[in-house]
Amino acid sequence: MGFFTIYFNLYFPGSEAVAVEPDLKNCYYISKNISDNPGINASVLQGGLWKSDSFLQIKKDYRDGLEWSYRVEETDKDTGLKGYTIKTILQRKNWSTLDVLKMDIEGSEKAVFGERHATLEFLSKTRFVAIEIHDELADRAEINSLLEEAGFEFFDDSYNTFGINRNLL
Repeated sequence: MGFFTIYFNLYFPGSEAVAVEPDLKNCYYISKNISDNPGINASVLQGGLWKSDSFLQIKKDYRDGLEWSYRVEETDKDTGLKGYTIKTILQRKNWSTLDVLKMDIEGSEKAVFGERHATLEFLSKTRFVAIEIHDELADRAEINSLLEEAGFEFFDDSYNTFGINRNLL
């Protein structure tokens, strides 16, 4: 849990990372793995990436229903689980750009990439993306179209889409 965050931080000393995770138990393990690796500059935010700052609820109806496959959906109820936009996370961290956006969010990419203007805004500040697109829940062609419009050169490798923003080279 949080292995990419740790690997990236070790490979790029001085970098800072935020891991966003909706499941409390997974947050615990990510935090433990970060603290077990001295020098890692990373934090864990319990919540989910979403199209708006709103409340979310965990759904266990995706794939095998285990923690790795939980998905979230928006709700009007105060569940204590918050959804965060990428813009909000950038503002909270006082980051003007996002060097790497690594995303494996069990179909929530449909929501994150669902608002064209907001998507183009955060993509214009993002240098590199690694996105696992869950085709049964999200529209790969739409996401790829937004990446292209934002100036990304990208390719698909199995489930993942990797891209680099030509405007930020």
